[in-house]
Amino acid sequence: TTSASAAPQATTKGSAGGIDVTISAPGPTAVRPGGAPMPFSVTLVNTTTASIAQLGMVVSLGHCSCNPSGVAMMPAGTMQLQSADSSAWVTVPYVAEGTGTDFLAQPLLAPLTLAQGQTITYQLQLQLNPNQNFTVNQGASAIDVTMTNITTNAPIGASPTATLPITVGP
Repeated sequence: TTSASAAPQATTKGSAGGIDVTISAPGPTAVRPGGAPMPFSVTLVNTTTASIAQLGMVVSLGHCSCNPSGVAMMPAGTMQLQSADSSAWVTVPYVAEGTGTDFLAQPLLAPLTLAQGQTITYQLQLQLNPNQNFTVNQGASAIDVTMTNITTNAPIGASPTATLPITVGP
């Protein structure tokens, strides 16, 4: 077996409307109900020659093969963001993708403005609640990041902008 500290970092990248999005996890990309939080980061880079305002960043959890229901929703959980000011963990929306695109109306933060060439990194962690309303099987899901226009909740480019595959265990 491999120790957690030896686990390779998982990274994925995407781009939409001049914004490069990178999702990185420093260790294992696995979660289970009642298990330890899984840390990850989301980095945004404005690659354009202008500021981009009214940006929404939606961090959502994809469908999960671990859920036997027809919708295959990700198990219930919590998402936390590390405050840049205090380093405290603050609870932010835990957004599980369902049957439509309602999740695009749930940005992680207030509207963002990215200045020309600006880079911002957000430290987050995901944790699944110990008690679920179904028996969680071993399965696959993903952390999805979608850049949106905060005014229309419409995705900028493809949805999701970037996807980091994760494993969900019982």
